Parts: sequence; structure tokens; C-alpha cells
Amino acid sequence: MIFFFNLAFAYLFVGFFNCLKNFNRNILIFMIAAELMFFGFELTLIGMSFLLNDISGVVISLLVICCALAETIVGFGLCYFATKTNKKINFNTLQTLRL
Repeated sequence: MIFFFNLAFAYLFVGFFNCLKNFNRNILIFMIAAELMFFGFELTLIGMSFLLNDISGVVISLLVICCALAETIVGFGLCYFATKTNKKINFNTLQTLRL
């Protein structure tokens, strides 16, 4: 069980530091790092629910997975639209796509 939590915290911290590092550089790497953070958080919830013998952590992690999936779909849609209009993907391009 200790290995499970170490793996979850490793995913969480690698995602967090990559989000900080790639904040203004590349949006695709930023989104993948955010998904790593979500995955680490979900592994922590699932591990705690197994440790405490409670199902609520698994249910909450499934809800977080659904929210992360919706966020990823919207983000990749914005990236696709940005490459169609400007032929490059960065945060400055997405700021010009505002209505």
C-alpha cells in the first residue's frame, strides 16, 4: 500500500512541477501535466478508500475522472481550433480566441 501512495504522490508532484514549468510554453504539455495531477489525486482517493474500507473515495474518483475527461475534450478542441487559425499552439494564441 505504501508503494501505491508513493506512486500517487509522484504523479501528483510531477504533474504539478510540469504545470509550473510549462505555464507559458506549450499548452499540450501543460494539459498532459494537469491530467497527471488529476491521476495522482484519483490514485490517492482510491488508495484511501481501500485503506479505510469505504466506497466513497472510488465514487468521488469516478466523478473526478468524468470532469477531467470533459476538461480534456474542451482543451483539445481549443488546441485544434488554434492550429486551424494560427498554425501554432501557445497560451497567447488562446487568449486571442476570446469572444
